Amino acid sequence: MKIKIILILVFVTIIFFKIDFQRENNKIEIKRFVKEVLFCNKDTLIYKDKQNNIIFYDLKNLSFIKNSEDNFLETINENNFLVEDSKFNKKIMNKFGVEIIRLPYKEYKKLGSYLFLFDSKYLYNVETKKIVEIDNDYDFGLVSDKIIPVKDTKTSKIGYLSDKGKILISPQYDGGTFFKNEYVIVKDGENIKIINKENNTVFITQNTDKIQILSDRTILITRKYESILYDFILNKTLIRTKYMKRLKDNQIIYMENNKFGMLDNFGNVRLKALYDEIGEERNGTIILAKNYKYFIKNIYNDNKSKEFDILLRKEDYFISIDDNSGEYIFLNSRGEKIIAGNFLEFTVLGEFILGEVQQKKFFFYKAGKCLKEFSDKDNLLYATKDVFIFRNKNGIEIYL
Repeated sequence: MKIKIILILVFVTIIFFKIDFQRENNKIEIKRFVKEVLFCNKDTLIYKDKQNNIIFYDLKNLSFIKNSEDNFLETINENNFLVEDSKFNKKIMNKFGVEIIRLPYKEYKKLGSYLFLFDSKYLYNVETKKIVEIDNDYDFGLVSDKIIPVKDTKTSKIGYLSDKGKILISPQYDGGTFFKNEYVIVKDGENIKIINKENNTVFITQNTDKIQILSDRTILITRKYESILYDFILNKTLIRTKYMKRLKDNQIIYMENNKFGMLDNFGNVRLKALYDEIGEERNGTIILAKNYKYFIKNIYNDNKSKEFDILLRKEDYFISIDDNSGEYIFLNSRGEKIIAGNFLEFTVLGEFILGEVQQKKFFFYKAGKCLKEFSDKDNLLYATKDVFIFRNKNGIEIYL
């Protein structure tokens, strides 16, 4: 008899959880009350229920993970979270709601996606799960390349600390940026220097308006009337021109004969200077303007789209406007129309588009397909380029 009762309870529990979760392609419906969404990615959902308990859900397996009464403080990264218990102890929990370490400190400062400073003197590394004590009195900056800029509170000089709490460069500079490609830009009196982790100077200048580190050997020097792409290992000027601008990594816009082209970090030409305007390259495609017309071009071949009077880029879409109807036209990377609409306003995040066609009438799209129509924007609980979450009468809908 006991075995039958147990089997019935197990069966009822399974049915209960199956009813709680419904999945259809990239849409998941959870039939539970959600007060606030704290974090969500394609694997994990963390939210507060009516009683302010923290609920962890495994979205891959559609299963309940953990109920925690702790107070959620913030996301460290997509796998770790900082919470606080009733006695104000800080705890690191993983995406399954499992406590990794308890940290009995009151004050904290997040220094990056894996490093925390507690009570101004204890450094905790989420990756190594180790705590080190800092002897000196420093103000800490954000982590870059696992190196932390610090300011001596007595002298106001800048130095650099490793993520293990070891001083790499003692505070001695008047200013400094983040390390990139093993190098950092610092201000030393009237000089601007590039130094390495051993505090050796590899480049020095006095009259430069702006310096950007592009790679492990090249920098972009911007002065009032000229721009220079410089190899500081060879001590050689690669390109000198009237104008250069770094759009993003390996994308340098340059001017030649009043036309724009694109270089890589080492001065190699990616696009010849033939265009009136050049946009940011993403996934091999770019917006170009020539003779007052815009078009989309794949920089790896000669293919380009038809021409448009107006063209701009939002996340994964290109957007034009129909001169006759005034409609916004969303295009793919080949310049093909995906959707069109007379939107009063719209939001684009990744592949998602949220458009308002008239007051309190919204459409929600992904990859050209309308997934949802709704009238109350307050029902949108959470939005990133990977996840949108809406409230419905039964609970929440998650779109991935």
